Formats: sequence, structure tokens, C-alpha cells
Amino acid sequence: METAQVKTRPFRFAFLVEPKDKKSLLRTFEVTSSLWGGVFNFIIPLFKIVPARYKQEYQKPISAKAMLNGFVEAFQPDYVVESRAGQCKEYGIDFPEKRTTSFTELLSRDDLGRCQIGVDLRSICHDLYEEKFQFVQRHPPEVVIPSCKDKRFNLLFAAMFGSLPEKGELAETASIYLHALDGKRKSYEPTEYPEIFQKSLFPIRVTRHKLETYRNSHSWESHLFYMDETSPCDLIEYWNYRALGWKIIPFPARLAPQLVDFANKFIAEYLAIFCGPRTSEAMGLQWKSWTGEALMPHGTAYEGRFYKGRLKTKASKAPIPVPEPVRPVIEAWRRICKDSSPEALMFPTFGRGDRKGQAVPRDGKNFLRCRIRPVSRKLGIPDRLVTFQVMRRTMGTDMQHHGTLKDTQGALRHVSIKTTGDVYVQILDESVARAVSSRTAAVLGDWTAPAEKLGLKGRNLKSVPVETLDAPGQIAI
Repeated sequence: METAQVKTRPFRFAFLVEPKDKKSLLRTFEVTSSLWGGVFNFIIPLFKIVPARYKQEYQKPISAKAMLNGFVEAFQPDYVVESRAGQCKEYGIDFPEKRTTSFTELLSRDDLGRCQIGVDLRSICHDLYEEKFQFVQRHPPEVVIPSCKDKRFNLLFAAMFGSLPEKGELAETASIYLHALDGKRKSYEPTEYPEIFQKSLFPIRVTRHKLETYRNSHSWESHLFYMDETSPCDLIEYWNYRALGWKIIPFPARLAPQLVDFANKFIAEYLAIFCGPRTSEAMGLQWKSWTGEALMPHGTAYEGRFYKGRLKTKASKAPIPVPEPVRPVIEAWRRICKDSSPEALMFPTFGRGDRKGQAVPRDGKNFLRCRIRPVSRKLGIPDRLVTFQVMRRTMGTDMQHHGTLKDTQGALRHVSIKTTGDVYVQILDESVARAVSSRTAAVLGDWTAPAEKLGLKGRNLKSVPVETLDAPGQIAI
């Protein structure tokens, strides 16, 4: 007997929103948070004159109508949702009228309480309850509908985590979400949002239940999006980057002075993954180490102490090659780091005890425990396989696809090529001759880091004046 496997996907919606209409933008966040696949819906900003942010130098300008129709063509929605009747006609968007709908039609229900278009969160919650939440879980996720204690960040929180209001047409959906998943409404301080991403289950995350996405290129774990959290255009761009499948975390300009330490760790991860330094070398890097193309170690750090001039071998004094896609990220960090003088540490933390108030090296073990391993555990990778040494050996093995054994020896700075070949590289059959930048480009795919837009601060640093940062609305890491 022949069988067939049928896979379905949710409808893809494109919401038309005039950026100045913040009420409609919030309404869009609420409605798409209540739909299966809502995280992959798009928001099209409406305008009659192309904004400067969308103009590209040295390219022939196009009309606003052409750009809006280009958005529709790129997103390929099944339905277009107007936040106000007649927007397609008013802005010249060419889309079938039969597949143009409104908030009211999208939220309407039939006699049995079912959606007229698409699948809403109630069905997803029922499936999650039957699958997981009816049972006692050893480590249940914290299910929340997050909100911010500071009302200025309400739109940002709605964009990041979704929003299900207590009253109105979505009140029933919110009630089912909370009861089926044993959730709660919870208010957070604005700077606590990174922890929500790490620990909690929230409406937007639930909307991707049982959806598998496939990228046509490799991508590193996640990116920071430096943005003006009060700008509807920035919020829409953040939403659409995520809808495209990017693993992206917003970095609000007004919170930058409190979150440099958070971004500091992102950059340290870059060096660990793509440059292969030893733990002590990475934690002991000073700004005089950075040449613009490579990092020259001048000392090492161990258990939070810096040892000037102490390196493992003579070969360790050789420059650490930095791949081209990583260089602008380091430059971005240098520009906004509180102390980028030659002797200052590149990735400091705050001292305790007799070193209170001083910038001191990070402890490598603490960095792995607090930053790397929480991610690797979610991926099912044992802690014993998540060390700087493993990252170096992974780079060594992976480099054979991008360079010769001699290239790998140079990247890892071994005295003997025998150490490189016998210990760090597991020989695989198909190796091709490419170098470090090629390997990094293969991991990152088409993505590039215009990291000049990065802006941040950390606990060990007093403050970073926001006015020194460049314009928001750009990918920083």
C-alpha cells in the first residue's frame, strides 16, 4: 500500500502599516502574535516618498510605488492585511483584491469559533498541551506574556516577544495561552530583555511551533541590531529581519549604556569561534594587540589575572589572523569602548575585593559557563565538548576545507606542523585550498557586519555617551 506524507505551512501575511500610526503598528504586533507562523509574517511600511534610509548611493532611484510592490514581490505573502481600508489602492500596491483582508476579517470566527483565515494560537496551545504541558515536566519552561515596567518600551517589547491584550478580540486567545501552558503575565525592567530570550517561552516563540525553516547559507548564532526603539521604522526593520529567518536581538539606543557587557560577550565569542586563540590569549588581549588585520598577543590572562609578556611558546608571539568579516566588529567595539588606550584590555570586566573599581581580565571558565554553555546545552552539546580548546581543534579540522595544513599551522600558531596535523586536525577526505577569510565567509554566508553602527556599555565601564554612537537602525553584530 502506497502512502504519502503531506506537510502544511501556515498562511503568510504581509501587514500594511503607515509608520507614523503607532496604534496600528501595535495592533499588528498583537494580531500576528495570535497566529500560527506569526513570527514569519512581514510588515510593509507605507510611504509616498522613498525615505532616505532606503536610498542607496550610486544607484538609480526608484519610486515609492515600485519599492512597495518590490516588498510585496520579495515577501510573497498569501494575504495582504490593510490596517486601514483602501491602502493598496491609495499606495499603488498591485495585489489581488480577493487576497486582501483587514484586521476585522482576520479576527472573525465562524459559528464553531474557528478562524476564517489561517490558524490561531488557540489551536497551537491545544497541541502543546496535548504534547507536553499536560504532563509534569522536570524542567518546565517559564511561559510568559512579557511587558515592560517602563511604558516607553511597550512597542519594543511587543515587537520582541509578541503581545496578547487582556481585553478585546484577543482576550480569549490570551486566556487559553495562559491556562493551557500554565503561563503568567510578567513585567520586566527594560534591561532584562536578554534574559527573556534565553529563559522564557513567549507568544512570538510559540507561533513557530513545529515549523522548520531552512536557510540557503550558513549563519553564526545571532546578531545585534542597534536601533532607536522609539522609531516605528526601526521596529519594522527588526521584525522583518527576524521574519526572514535571522537570529537577531535588538540593541536599543537608550539602553546601550547599560548593556555594553552584553555586547562585549558577543564579540569575544566571535574571536573564539573564528580566530582560534587560546583561552588565556583571548582574555588577555589589549588594544595595542589590534593591528587592523590581526591580533598580536602581548600577554595572557588566567583566573582573572593578567601576566604581561607571558606566552606559551615563541610561536605564540605570532599574529592571530582575523578574518575580514570579523574586523569591522572589532573596530566597532574599539570606537565605543570606554578605554581603548594601548595598554587597556579589550574585553574587561569589573574587579572585586582589593581590585574593586578596576578593569580586570575575564575568567575564561566563567565566560564559558555564563555565555557559551547555556546556548550549547539547548543544542544538546555536553559541557565537556564546549571549551576554548575544542573551538581551536574544531577550527583546525574545519580549516582543511579552506586552506592547506601549513595555513592551519599559521592560524593556530604552532611551533611544529606535526602538532597541527597529529593533534588538532582530524583528516577528512575532501579538502580544498582556501584560507581563513574563506572559511569565515562560508559560515556567515551572504551576511556582512556593518558593525560601525554598534553602540554599547558594561557593568565595569562607567558610561558610554549615547551621542557618540552612530545612527540606529543597523545590524551591529
